[in-house]
Amino acid sequence: MTLPRELYAGPQGQVYQRAVPEVTAAFTKTTFQLDQALNLTEEFVLPTPANYLLQCSVQLDPQATL
Repeated sequence: MTLPRELYAGPQGQVYQRAVPEVTAAFTKTTFQLDQALNLTEEFVLPTPANYLLQCSVQLDPQATL
């Protein structure tokens, strides 16, 4: 949470934040990619390097929590 960020307004007046483009440009290597549905448990651990930028999209079942 110490990276420079910019705030922007969402379509219904929400306030969002994102890393500035100069920060995201520094992360160019994909180290792990999931392209299929997984049945994850609370014990799931994603192997990550020491420094990484996590970008994700999640589609949940109506009864699921994240």
